[in-house]
Amino acid sequence: LDEDVSKIANSIHVKLLEQIERVSPQLASDEKKIKKIYLSGGGAFLPGIRDFIEEKKGVEVKILNPFEILPIKSKEEVETQDGPLYSVATGLAMLGFDMQKTINLLPLEERPKEKRSPIAVGNVGVFLVPILVTLSGIYYTQHTKVKSVENLRIKVKRIQEEDLRLKKQVKEIAVLETKEKEIKSRIEIIKHLKRGRFTVLKLLDEINRTLPDGVWLTALEKDKKSLKDQWTIRGASLSVQDIVKFIRNLKRSPYLRNPELVLSERKKMGGQKAIAFEIRVSIKKG
Repeated sequence: LDEDVSKIANSIHVKLLEQIERVSPQLASDEKKIKKIYLSGGGAFLPGIRDFIEEKKGVEVKILNPFEILPIKSKEEVETQDGPLYSVATGLAMLGFDMQKTINLLPLEERPKEKRSPIAVGNVGVFLVPILVTLSGIYYTQHTKVKSVENLRIKVKRIQEEDLRLKKQVKEIAVLETKEKEIKSRIEIIKHLKRGRFTVLKLLDEINRTLPDGVWLTALEKDKKSLKDQWTIRGASLSVQDIVKFIRNLKRSPYLRNPELVLSERKKMGGQKAIAFEIRVSIKKG
C-alpha cells in the first residue's frame, strides 16, 4: 500500500480493534475463551485488517461468507464473493424466521456438537450486529478517504503537468527574447555603419564642393577623443588667401559648422614653398 493509504487504513484498524476489545469480554467466559474471530460486512474487505487483528488478538481470524454455508440451489445467481456484505441480513433473517435449527454459518468442522438455545444465539447476534455495522461503516469511511486521496493525487499530477508545460513555454519565450535582442543589436550596428558611411561620403562631397582651386588636401581624420562629431582637415595651399577662402566656404556650408584654423605653417613641398594647414570642423546634426 502507498504511505498515505497505509496511514488511513492503520487508523481504521485501531478503531475496529477497540470495538472488538469492548465486546470480547461479554462473549467469552473463564471456561470458554475466544479461539477464532470471523469478520463480515464491508469492513472485512479493508486492506490488511485480517492480519492486523490476528496479530493483536493472537487468535485465528477468517472472513465469514454465509453463501458458502447456505443451501443455495444455484450459486451462480448470487455474487458469492460479496457474501460478507450480506452477513447481517442473513443473521437477522435467521432470528426473524427461527432458522437457527437448520442453518449454521460456521464451517462444518467448526460447528459445536451440542445445540445452542435460541436465547444464546440471540445474545450472540445482539453483540455481533454492532460489530458488523461498525465494520460496514468503517469500510465506507475508509473507501471514501482512499477515493479522496486518489482524487488529490490526480489533481496534483495535473498541476505538475501544467507547471512543466508553463516552464517549457517560459524557456521558449526566453530563447525568443534573446534572439530578438540579438537581431535588434545587429540592426543597430548596420544602421550605425550606414550612418558612418553616409557621414564620410557627405563630408567628402561637401569639402570637394567648397575647396578652392589653389588648395589641396593631404588627410581627413575624425577626432576620436571628442564627444562631438568633429573632423580634422589637413592640406596645403600656395597662398594664405586660398586658405581663408576655403574656411569662408566651409562656414557657408549647410552641413558643416564652426570651421576653425588650428595650424598654419610654411613648408617646402614638391620643391616649392607652400603653407600647410589644419582646420577643425564639426558636422551639423539632423
